[in-house]
Amino acid sequence: MGASGPAHRRVIAALPHLPAHLRGFVPPPAERCGTAPIVGAARVFASMLRQLCPGPNDVSVTLGSARVTVDLDTAHGRRLFAYGFGEPAARAMRSLVRPGDVVVDGGANIGLFTVLAATLVGCEGWVVACEPAPTTMALLRDNVERNDLHWVVLREAALADAPGRLALRAFEPGSGYSSFAPADVAGGVEVEVDVATLDELAGDLIDRVTLVKLDVEGAELRALRGASDLLSRARPDFVVELEAEHLARQGSSIDEVQALFDDAGYVGYAIGERGLVALRGTWQRPAGDPNIVVRPRERAESDVRVLMVNPFPRGGIGSYTDQAAARLRELGHSVVVVSSAPTGAEPMLDVTRRGAARSFMRMARRCELLIVQFQPEMLGGPDSTLLTRGRALLRLAAGMWTAPSVELCVHEFSHGKGWSGVIMRRLVSRVWALADEVTVHTEGERRDFADAFGVSPERIRVVSQGQYMLRRTDTDRVAARAALGLPAEPVVLLAIGFLQPHKGFDRAIRAFAAAGAAGGQLYVVGSLWREDPVSCKELEELCALARVTPGVEVREGYLSDEDFDRWIVASDAVVLPYRSGASSNVMERGLLYDRPVIMSRVGGMAEQGSARPGVTLVGDDDALFDAVRRLLGELALRPR
Repeated sequence: MGASGPAHRRVIAALPHLPAHLRGFVPPPAERCGTAPIVGAARVFASMLRQLCPGPNDVSVTLGSARVTVDLDTAHGRRLFAYGFGEPAARAMRSLVRPGDVVVDGGANIGLFTVLAATLVGCEGWVVACEPAPTTMALLRDNVERNDLHWVVLREAALADAPGRLALRAFEPGSGYSSFAPADVAGGVEVEVDVATLDELAGDLIDRVTLVKLDVEGAELRALRGASDLLSRARPDFVVELEAEHLARQGSSIDEVQALFDDAGYVGYAIGERGLVALRGTWQRPAGDPNIVVRPRERAESDVRVLMVNPFPRGGIGSYTDQAAARLRELGHSVVVVSSAPTGAEPMLDVTRRGAARSFMRMARRCELLIVQFQPEMLGGPDSTLLTRGRALLRLAAGMWTAPSVELCVHEFSHGKGWSGVIMRRLVSRVWALADEVTVHTEGERRDFADAFGVSPERIRVVSQGQYMLRRTDTDRVAARAALGLPAEPVVLLAIGFLQPHKGFDRAIRAFAAAGAAGGQLYVVGSLWREDPVSCKELEELCALARVTPGVEVREGYLSDEDFDRWIVASDAVVLPYRSGASSNVMERGLLYDRPVIMSRVGGMAEQGSARPGVTLVGDDDALFDAVRRLLGELALRPR
């Protein structure tokens, strides 16, 4: 009785921490391998009880038709014990590997992927696995031998771009910390290990290799540089970990990994819950899981059927949507864009209208990837009722629920103030859970979105406003001014975009007047966002202010994408004195044509414009005036 007392006290002391402990071991549904949360929670509780008992805490867990030993003293071991091996990279391997294949496992650790691959390829295939840390290799070898996987070849070696021997800091089995340049964590011992290349590891099987799994704690680029024959001859698929911090510790980056695969003719995919999702533009660490799939372009899923929802066929969001769709088409995907207003070229989908849910679900069933370009007003204008916006949100949710894979691209996410805003935020947070991935334009928006809607930051990816920018005109300044009817000689400043109070174009006019730019011109160009009393009054006040300010002209009217860019080319600089906003498409377009930009330091634009060559960020009216005056002086001295 006395001997059991301390154990009882330890159990009682652990009980208050149990709910938080259990929540930490409930992975997303796709990673539970069909295990109900209550069953997994019971297993976690059982693992905690086992930890209270003396002796080793190794247990066996099922992996396909095999079993592997895991350590319940590690978080990863407890999760495997509770839910099985269902992480995204494992799902990808199951979908890509066939009986008789040859798989290379670079950085095998205790052998989870090695054993899984062996069960998939069967005795007619081969698995070649390497692991440099001696104690981890011992557990890897034990997991292979206990399952009698005689078609698995093990090599105690690290991977790099040339064979030899290097110093490695080795950590306990299963930790995943062992590296040439480990993270700043306590423990580990330094050992000298053999180093091989991927080509050497594949050996005589090189022409049969169909998949390479690569997780080498930041040495991925070094390992890939030792795979020239694999990349050129065998052309296998790759499952590669992309952790920017790990790569940086070894002097490389995700951009360099992408460049190597681009040169070799490969295409990258994130691993979604319902399949592979094409990576567009510059690769980033996918939300939620650091692994990606990379496939040869000739074998890639090049014809992904994409449905893209464009809330506004004109303006910055419409332009962003058009260029994102163009980039996807360049990659070989089939893209259908639907808009909330008739354009003559796109199907129409307005979620504020009755019947939209049925047509949306019908289109979503036929696509493989749904991309929603979201702005709050797609659910209804500022005067719409909570009921109207709630119904529109349900129609949007119906399409998202139906689509196989969903990406939510958020351009703005304010849902108003007061009790109606609180209710809308709670409603949309449920709908956003339907998205496999959320993208925003700045790190600040990423933090704010996560806080506002309870979305894990790991599910949110930052994509620059300039990610898909394409030039819409090849004209030069002289030809652009002639086409627009502008004088050829004066310095021209441009304030362009929808004519709305928050754009602050009146501030631009006042700063131009205060700067006393004799001979210079300021053009305020754009159209009304909507013809409501507030917008019409803004236009009247801008025109009145321009009439009494020499050198200022307001040109109101719809601009095509080509005309928008022609105005930027015709200008010498762009002035964007916003009072509020999330991020600026116009700033990116100005920089695309090498035009200096003066922009307010507000909202996400403070981050967007920070440290960008050619961008001057300003705060109050005095700072705006000083920036305009300095810029006019510099432009006046430049050769025309």
